[in-house]
Amino acid sequence: PDSNIYISDPISIVDKKIDLNFSNRIISLFSYNMDKGHYGISQTIDYLSNTQNKDNKFFEDIILLSEKYNFNILIKNKSKHKKHVTKKNMFYMKKVSSKKNIQIIDSEVSPNRIIQNSDAVISLPLTSTFIIGKYYSKPSIYYDPINLLKKQGDSNLIKSLPDLEQWFKNL
Repeated sequence: PDSNIYISDPISIVDKKIDLNFSNRIISLFSYNMDKGHYGISQTIDYLSNTQNKDNKFFEDIILLSEKYNFNILIKNKSKHKKHVTKKNMFYMKKVSSKKNIQIIDSEVSPNRIIQNSDAVISLPLTSTFIIGKYYSKPSIYYDPINLLKKQGDSNLIKSLPDLEQWFKNL
């Protein structure tokens, strides 16, 4: 029998309705909170808990360049209940959010709406928001500063601070 297939926008399961009227020059940044007690369950947790990532290089490089090139950063971490997030991660996010150009977005806000209100997207490797950014025709990259992933001719995977800086300049 004949079937009708319809393609839709990316679907979000939740979307907390908060106002997303931010200033211009916005990069949305998608990551995961460091989860305590569940190491080794997923590749993402393995990535975040890697000893090379101990200084939050993923965030620090992006924050450095956002200040240098006058971009606002919206950070959305994958949903985790606070009781499962490490205190070190909560402290770090609180410290980062005190900067004038950075805002932490509630984990229940749809990444679709955040991306639609952004100029560009940076995703932690192994997250799906990169694809949503591409869907909405936003410059979208994965950033892997600890070089854990193999680059296989993918220009959307940036692995060094100089390459990330070039990407910022091109924005």
